Amino acid sequence: MIPLGLRRTARAIRRELSVLKYRLLHALGTRDPARVVTAPTRNPSPPLTHPAVGVVAPPDIGDERLRALLANQTETSWTLTPDELAHTRWFWCPGSGLEDLEACHLESLVLTAAALDLNSTIGGWAAPEGTTCRPRTLDHGSLTLVRRPEAHAVGGPVHGVLVPQITQRTPEIPVATPAHSSGAYVLDHLGSPGAVIRLPVHDAHARLTALPAVAGPPTVLFLAPYLAVGGAEKLLFDLIEGLNPQHRVVVVTLDPHRDELGQTVDRCRRLTPHVYTLGDWIPREARIDALRHLIRRWRVDALVSWNGTVDFYDHALALKRQFPGLRVLAQLYNHQGGWIDRTDSDLLAGLDGHLAVNDRIGGALLDRGAPPDRVHTVHHGVRVPAPVSDEDRIQRRRVKRAELGLSEEAVIVGTFIRLHPQKRPLDIVRLARRLEGSRLHFLLVGGGPEEEALEAEIQRDAPANLMRLPLQTETLHLYDALDICLLTSDYEGLPVFLLDGLARGIPCVATAVGEIPELLSDGGGVLVESPGDLDALAGALLSLEDPERREREGQRGRRTVEDRFGLEAYVTAYKRLLFPGGSR
Repeated sequence: MIPLGLRRTARAIRRELSVLKYRLLHALGTRDPARVVTAPTRNPSPPLTHPAVGVVAPPDIGDERLRALLANQTETSWTLTPDELAHTRWFWCPGSGLEDLEACHLESLVLTAAALDLNSTIGGWAAPEGTTCRPRTLDHGSLTLVRRPEAHAVGGPVHGVLVPQITQRTPEIPVATPAHSSGAYVLDHLGSPGAVIRLPVHDAHARLTALPAVAGPPTVLFLAPYLAVGGAEKLLFDLIEGLNPQHRVVVVTLDPHRDELGQTVDRCRRLTPHVYTLGDWIPREARIDALRHLIRRWRVDALVSWNGTVDFYDHALALKRQFPGLRVLAQLYNHQGGWIDRTDSDLLAGLDGHLAVNDRIGGALLDRGAPPDRVHTVHHGVRVPAPVSDEDRIQRRRVKRAELGLSEEAVIVGTFIRLHPQKRPLDIVRLARRLEGSRLHFLLVGGGPEEEALEAEIQRDAPANLMRLPLQTETLHLYDALDICLLTSDYEGLPVFLLDGLARGIPCVATAVGEIPELLSDGGGVLVESPGDLDALAGALLSLEDPERREREGQRGRRTVEDRFGLEAYVTAYKRLLFPGGSR
């Protein structure tokens, strides 16, 4: 693994080479928009004082209503007092539509303004990689944090930055100012085409140390790359529900969200107001400093790396040194490759816990030298729905298949996955071709980086017994249409897709990877030893054409999930590991 210092140097070299290329192309006659280049500043700004934000609202809002609306914002360093207004760094002039703001709206603006020290910071909503917009009910004053004018700093090339809260809603009006823009950055009249704007990045943690920490219940921070559509996110949300309301939950993402993976940020915000998608609105150089601020501000007791990020493995030990009372744990989903390759001897000894989702991962950590008392295997858990009568099940099946246009007589084989090479989605198409003459009909649901390759494989010779649906934020309703769950992966931890199917009495065919052999040790379906063995997969599926066998295997699988993979045991195990000493 390349040391962090060398990677930072390499990034700086790439940045400067990119600027040189930009300048050369401009000299040759291109009229590209201004280029914004971010890098840590050598001259950090002094810490800010509390309160940081002066709130100036129109009289028609009313003081009592305004205070109630501000109480719903996670940011607490604001003032309405005239004497204090004269000393705040920023002004917020909220107007119409305050009720539509996300709870972390003002805090996100403060974090961004502290990191970039711009004239204005403007919030809004956007789909991944989309334009930042606002609803018609919300005016610009409610979205914008403005820096107090300074006599010695008149003008400047960079005017502000847009802060998109990732969402599935579709606001009507793009957020824009009468200025030139370059990406998320909004430039004033000095930002002409061809300009290179060097934007210094400040240490937000150091600048905001005067803002008081906020008391509350025991607090856990889950650190993730992004909140996509997938099993890891579903497990996280079920865990958050189990931790509420006795615990405060903070969720931080460090990578930009991507259209191809979908997003579940809206769902997360319904569970906790503290959702910070830093990767979407703060330069990479500022994200760990923003994370440090959030740890201090919200008095975080435990930090859990959920699904792994480069920045966590780069900075985990430094965070542990800076916050010695912080309990830092890393969760791992695979024992061969992936983040376990970053789990070196220093991390094994320095972190408070290593969370394995199956016994193979736990064993691999011990083989690497992890202290036995710091390795904890926590098997996934899902909700097991109440049993339904045969009549109810048949009716649900009829309704869902009618909605999807699927035959009532077919044996429906479902696969709900992220379209990634790990999951081998092309095997689903090839299996459908092989089994066109049978009663088996395939329902493939998902999106991801393999989408283009998948569509090309389907178009090459489209099987009549395959239905393809795009990425779905919620898939539980689709299980009503299924007879068999199919998973063809090269590697897995413990797939939530299979757990949810077995919890509903639906048997599965799956490759013998991760913890799937243990999951099916008492029945529940058919294991196929080698990923990519299409003959064995086809034979396993045909063996489940028999409805009586499907019923037997499905009930065995449901009993396994009830006994060993229920949600209550999952949440209890996490509470014990996150807060071993109980409440503060």
